[in-house]
Amino acid sequence: MKSDSLFYKYFQLLPEALLMLAGEDTSRIQDISSYSFQSVEIKDLSFRFDGVLAKADFSEKFYFVEVQFQKDERLFRRVFAEIMLYLYQQNLPTNWRAIVIFPQRSTDAGVPEDLAEYLASERLKVVYLDEVSDELLQEFPLSLLNIFTAKSNEKDVTTAVQQAIVQQTALLDDIDFMRFLKRLLSEKLPHLNYKEIAAMFEPMLTPFEETRYYKDLQEMKQQVEQQKQEAIAHRMLRMGFSLEQVAEATELTIDEVRLLIQ
Repeated sequence: MKSDSLFYKYFQLLPEALLMLAGEDTSRIQDISSYSFQSVEIKDLSFRFDGVLAKADFSEKFYFVEVQFQKDERLFRRVFAEIMLYLYQQNLPTNWRAIVIFPQRSTDAGVPEDLAEYLASERLKVVYLDEVSDELLQEFPLSLLNIFTAKSNEKDVTTAVQQAIVQQTALLDDIDFMRFLKRLLSEKLPHLNYKEIAAMFEPMLTPFEETRYYKDLQEMKQQVEQQKQEAIAHRMLRMGFSLEQVAEATELTIDEVRLLIQ
């Protein structure tokens, strides 16, 4: 029998020994014989974090993130089970933090007493969106939280969107960002159709012709057109056409055609 198996048997027969090792005063424990020590199998569960914010090599502080919009009495136990299992599997450094985000305090069922030490050590931070300071909510990108927390009426949501866009006009050229905003608006204001939501952005958007997206698109089209003209020029040169004839037919300059010959 292996030594660890002997320990299992030892604790099964004399559970008070384990209580003593844990630092408990067994003289104060009533009916110690009611304790039982047994091997427990943990089923393999499929856990999934809302997100992990980290550098690729986890060399600096990284964060486990959970966003919870419904009350769940067992939330924190699940979150820390996920964290500990992930740390064990990935063998990660100890510089981790956990952030749990609620829309308001009433959604939080509370941190169990045995996990409260994580709050005290600042391993765990609990955030209530409706209690984030007004000062922080004035700064981008936290200003976008005003859209999430705004009452579901068109005036409040539109005001929050306009404030966010005014603060960060550079992102107006970011297609993914604009799609995100429109999707957020469609969920906050489900009674609006596509055209109505798009119209909310029109006063703030730069002309399409001035956007980086449009300019990049035009540049790519020019490159494709140039390649087509050069291919035609190559064929004409192989057929014996003169430089002048090729330039006239393809709208390339004579110098550009001459370079194709080299």
